[in-house]
Amino acid sequence: MDKKLTSTARPLAAFGAATALLLTLVAAPATADDPSIPTPEEINTAKTNADATAAEVTHVEGLINSAQDALSRSTVDTMRANDTYSMALVTLDKRRTDAQAAQAKADVASAADASAKKQVGALAAELYRSGGLNPGVQAFVSDNGGNVLDRAAALQSIDARRAEAFSSAQQAAVASAQLREQADQAAQAADDAARAAQQAKAAADAANTSYRNAVTQANAQRTTLVSELATLRNTTVQLEQQRVAGLEQQRQQQQYAALLASTANAASAAGAAQTAAQPAGGSTAVSGVATGTSGQMPTGGTTPPSSVNVASNGQPSPIQTPPPAAPAPAPAPAPAPAPAPAPEPAPVPTPAPTPAPSGSGIQGAINTAMSKVGPPNYYAWGGTGPTGFDCSGLVWYSFSAAGIWVPRTATEQYNSAPTKVPLASARPGDLVVFGTAGNFYHIGIYIGNGKIVNALNPSDGITVTPLAWMSGVWPMVARY
Repeated sequence: MDKKLTSTARPLAAFGAATALLLTLVAAPATADDPSIPTPEEINTAKTNADATAAEVTHVEGLINSAQDALSRSTVDTMRANDTYSMALVTLDKRRTDAQAAQAKADVASAADASAKKQVGALAAELYRSGGLNPGVQAFVSDNGGNVLDRAAALQSIDARRAEAFSSAQQAAVASAQLREQADQAAQAADDAARAAQQAKAAADAANTSYRNAVTQANAQRTTLVSELATLRNTTVQLEQQRVAGLEQQRQQQQYAALLASTANAASAAGAAQTAAQPAGGSTAVSGVATGTSGQMPTGGTTPPSSVNVASNGQPSPIQTPPPAAPAPAPAPAPAPAPAPAPEPAPVPTPAPTPAPSGSGIQGAINTAMSKVGPPNYYAWGGTGPTGFDCSGLVWYSFSAAGIWVPRTATEQYNSAPTKVPLASARPGDLVVFGTAGNFYHIGIYIGNGKIVNALNPSDGITVTPLAWMSGVWPMVARY
């Protein structure tokens, strides 16, 4: 991604294994040389027998489904790594702000300490020169015309002020030392956060590179397999592309129906687990619904006309329509975008300007999010707009534009919602999260028809994604 990026690191051990799996997938050949792909000779042999032909068709279609499933797993790994890096940048920004504030307090305390030391030094010099009393006090004490009691009271007052000066100096020194130590600790925390962010960036770069390679691999493999299906079935490549796309769409619908059914059963358990979870995370979690399967990859953030209309204010307005009884053939997925060089150095998030109002209420939030789909908007680690976003940054920006307060991060956005309902009861504007209670790594805004608008990753950007294509969906949604 060569565009300008705006700016709690989490453990990355689990990501290492996932990356290794992706690299294994990427290393596999994407041509007919792959031993899992039938050779032309095997195809011709299978065509001599109807049963063998049917079996080979089933085998090839299974390979296409497996490739799509692998892409789904790759996407989850990428979302996790991107979220880890984004949250590391958020943490880094906070640590740096804290360090600057602590340094400012330490500087003020140091100045007060220096001033107090100067005053005590001047007092000590006077005492030394006058044998314990300054000249004015000596004259006052030697004045025989004064009242003895008055002179005694005056001397007592002088001693009290002198003691107060020494005490104040001592307190200033202690306060300066304490605040200096706090400033040093805050600076160390900022340095640690910077190192964690750099490690998270390396992991995110690796995950996104693996994802792009996996998409390219799947597309190349798909081309070979669809061509073999055309040969087996005595059709054309174009017809087989349409047929396979229709089968994938049907598979998506079946998976989504199964997902909704499973969330209805898991919702009560998930709600109980979420109630027990601490807002900061780290609680016992009920496993979210992970389909482990996927349909077609999104290729640029387009939304079918049936799912979004244009409102009177010119913004897209989602409407819910029942799914078609039979899936309509869809075009074959477009080639994955060419990998873009990762930006250097790691960006630091900067405060985003308050978004311009786009309409009040949840519909306004949906309108804002939908207006960010596609260029010139893009995925940005730690981004909160107005053009670059991470997943929770898009939610924060869209809801803020609609006058609805939400926290900054995905887990907090879910936890702070006043209402949680099962995914099967989701309505447009609800927040769909991915992961486990207290540790959500992705979030999107539901727009109806089983789709969310979300900042997906640096390759796909701000896009509309079918939930049936995604894994790790939490069975409850958050409603503001």
